[in-house]
Amino acid sequence: MDADKVCTECLKEMFRRVGMQYPNKKFTDNPNWFRMRCWTKKEEEDFEMWMRAYLKKTCRWSTRMINKEVGMFMLIWGWKVNTEAL
Repeated sequence: MDADKVCTECLKEMFRRVGMQYPNKKFTDNPNWFRMRCWTKKEEEDFEMWMRAYLKKTCRWSTRMINKEVGMFMLIWGWKVNTEAL
């Protein structure tokens, strides 16, 4: 497992879900890039399910480790949740 490749694939999918392409150097040069887009709670949950399945297939980690990694990824890089759509 190449951690950089796994992270890149997760970022590609996350960007795709808000209509963007990754890598996007111009966008991610902003230190707060992850605050510049938002999605609904449902979209966030759907992405988390996708990421769990991807990590299970790619990394073959335990469910506990996968949930921890998804949580950390979302905490660090996840888009803002559009609270107006709740």
